[in-house]
Amino acid sequence: MRKRFNVSFDLQAARHREAARLLDEQPVGQRTEFIVDCILRYDQAVKLEKIVRMTIQEGLRYFTDYQAPSDPPAFSAVLQLDEANLSDVPDSLLHAMDDP
Repeated sequence: MRKRFNVSFDLQAARHREAARLLDEQPVGQRTEFIVDCILRYDQAVKLEKIVRMTIQEGLRYFTDYQAPSDPPAFSAVLQLDEANLSDVPDSLLHAMDDP
């Protein structure tokens, strides 16, 4: 089963012109796959940005509330990842920074 979308670009807008140009550059038989790839990559980027922002906020909260102990823990102990938090991250994002 296929779902069909009609898309129009406002060629007065620079972003729309650029998007139309990129789509036009794709071979006719590969345009759908190009659009699917773009949508999924955008969604992944939004999710990754949200995770990074949350991580930074948590880290800043840690340093805001932090009072240096007399015997500070090893740096790696401070950066240990919580397995429960990692289970919330989609597999595609867990390895997003790995070499292809």
